[in-house]
Amino acid sequence: MSLLVPPAIGLVADARRLRGWLLRLGSLGAFVAFLGFFRAHARPALYLVTALFAFCRAPLIALADASTLAHVRHHGGSYGRIRLWGSLGFLVAVAGGGALVERAGIDILVALTAVALGLCAAAAFALPAPPPAERKGVVGAWLHLVAGGDWWIFFIAVVLAQMATVAYDSGFSLHLMHLGFGGRFIGAAWAIGVAVEIALFACSGWILERVSALRLFVGALATAAVRWTLLARVIASAAILCLQPLHSV
Repeated sequence: MSLLVPPAIGLVADARRLRGWLLRLGSLGAFVAFLGFFRAHARPALYLVTALFAFCRAPLIALADASTLAHVRHHGGSYGRIRLWGSLGFLVAVAGGGALVERAGIDILVALTAVALGLCAAAAFALPAPPPAERKGVVGAWLHLVAGGDWWIFFIAVVLAQMATVAYDSGFSLHLMHLGFGGRFIGAAWAIGVAVEIALFACSGWILERVSALRLFVGALATAAVRWTLLARVIASAAILCLQPLHSV
């Protein structure tokens, strides 16, 4: 879903000026679909609920990012200073989630996730959504973009970077559990990285004025490669926590 849905929904959003409306519908759909996890227990039902939830959730970040960039373009400010609020929510979730799992089990997190998705849908409906209107030339511009050879080099770099990121996001907590650490330590490890990420987002406008986005992109990938290589090898708690601030990069 993450591979197929965001480009298709993004193209529709641009061609019909539907970004705000699709953000609303996707947020509401993700909330409703997630409620299915409270009733789905058999494997086919879990597959169906997961597919529906993933379909609705997949384009939300792209739609929100595009809305943020449009706001900054028209009203000024910094993308990073808006984006840091997402990281703040992540920080609260991982810091409290680890302790909750140890104390009350995973069921409480599922319930709180449903509440958070409901609040997300309410916030999406509170955002402005201009009336739909056809925008000519969008599809042609999209086709011209994907036909460019240089863009495909960039796309491949993004694919490889995301493959690495997903491996970390999916496996880091499991890796720490395998090393014998509990939920509190795992939550703290995530929280340290995200806290530094928030600080970096806050000053990202200042950084981008002095360092090109290309150099930052290459530097971030190189830093991540070194960091993840070290995380795969160290086992001491202090060493793991000392590497976590590099998450911000």
